[in-house]
Amino acid sequence: MNPRSFSIAIRACAMIGLHTFGRQIHAAVSKNGLGSNLPVVDSMLDVYCRRLQGNVALANALVDMYAKCGSISDSRKIFREMSERDLVSWTSMMIGYGAHGYGKEAVELFDEMVRFGIRPDRIVFVAVLTTCSHTGLIDEGLRWFESMSNYNVTPDQEIYGCVVDLLGRAGRAEEAYQLI
Repeated sequence: MNPRSFSIAIRACAMIGLHTFGRQIHAAVSKNGLGSNLPVVDSMLDVYCRRLQGNVALANALVDMYAKCGSISDSRKIFREMSERDLVSWTSMMIGYGAHGYGKEAVELFDEMVRFGIRPDRIVFVAVLTTCSHTGLIDEGLRWFESMSNYNVTPDQEIYGCVVDLLGRAGRAEEAYQLI
């Protein structure tokens, strides 16, 4: 058994909707120690993505799980292939990007989310401000902080903490002190 055969079999199951057989092949992949083989993993993700159509909560859980496990590419693949996304979808992907140092991608995703008409909430702002702080995107973080009123989000203690952290990491302690 080779990884290419598994990959082809899994993709075939995905194409014709035989998810039960796809799961059995997935079990065989794991049993044979091929779970880390990239073509096989891509094929398994294809199976999962097709099954996720219309199940936003499950897709969100997988986006979150893959991001927390350090597999941002798998998380992004599931996110991009979702037929519908809600605020949790966008937030989970942004937090995943931020947790792994992909600040630019998180900010771009925030911009994309807003263009798609999804209104950010307090949690989204905490996520993007934390990401900007940890990845050195000071101006972007301050821009989003200043835009919060446009979305009827009032800064609270946690958000002010994020901005103080953002400014402090940038060596702008005086501005941080004035904010407090």
